[in-house]
Amino acid sequence: MSSTREKFEQLFANELSTEDARAFLVELYEKGET
Repeated sequence: MSSTREKFEQLFANELSTEDARAFLVELYEKGET
């Protein structure tokens, strides 16, 4: 599993699909809520 930092790097390098990026952001949001 990639780290959050790696995910952000992929996101900003546009290596994640829109769907993957959205899922990642939702996951981060939910982590922040708990």
